Amino acid sequence: MASYRGLLIEVGSRDAETVLASLPHVTATKAVSCSTLLIELSWTTSAADAQALASLGAVGENSSFLLSAQTTTDVYVIDEYFDQRLLRHVRYCAECEPEWEATGTARAWEEALLFALPREEFIEYLSDDSGYSEADLVRAAQAHGAKSRALLPHPPRLLGASFWRWLTGKGVDPRAPHGRYEKRKALAFIRRVLPWWFGSSAR
Repeated sequence: MASYRGLLIEVGSRDAETVLASLPHVTATKAVSCSTLLIELSWTTSAADAQALASLGAVGENSSFLLSAQTTTDVYVIDEYFDQRLLRHVRYCAECEPEWEATGTARAWEEALLFALPREEFIEYLSDDSGYSEADLVRAAQAHGAKSRALLPHPPRLLGASFWRWLTGKGVDPRAPHGRYEKRKALAFIRRVLPWWFGSSAR
């Protein structure tokens, strides 16, 4: 997938169908009986609408994650919401300076994201990075084994393969979301206007 935008919701002890039904403008696309929901968002969904939806999904001890990925330019953004507010923002942009940007308290899922690939694949892609020496690769292998980014010589690039592996590790498939968000503004407008239009024409 060249690009993706979605909302990942941790269901926890809640009923998945109830959580899905509580989200406004979301249409279920398949039966749900899982601990994590994935809602597909279009790129035209406003930031305010996406943030409001993420807040609704982050209830109690459960987090929700706003996700966006553009693999052709290697730009990835993950915003974690907890207790109905933004808790952590992480952005990786290959063409930006600095490449990594983060606000809020560091979270354990960030290690899972960085080390989502098997160790052999992780080291193989780092070996193509001129910033990593042979000694650095040894330290990176140790960091992968310990799942500790603190052991890395310096922050690595984030690959699309890592992002997708991390996402599927959550038990979801971006090609088969549980629901789709669609705010039917145009349809609502037509439904309001057509009765008035035909009524005016009859007069």
